[in-house]
Amino acid sequence: MAASTEAKTANGMAAYFVTLGHVAPSSTDSGSSGNIIIDFYWGMELYPRIGKNFDIKVFTNCRFGMMSWAVLAVTYCIKQVDLVA
Repeated sequence: MAASTEAKTANGMAAYFVTLGHVAPSSTDSGSSGNIIIDFYWGMELYPRIGKNFDIKVFTNCRFGMMSWAVLAVTYCIKQVDLVA
């Protein structure tokens, strides 16, 4: 049940941002391919922003992406110590 809610939330947010990219892009780097499915998959804007200072792409790539590499490295080290030692 939780996965279904998460999937609906993610798809709803993606649809919202595609619509926002069509209606009111936050910068001049937006564009449409003319195919709604491709626009939904690839996105409308290269660097979507909320307000003037909050860059969504940098936040998700740097905050979650880079932190996950560190967490994965630590968990692999812990697992290796458990297996070897």
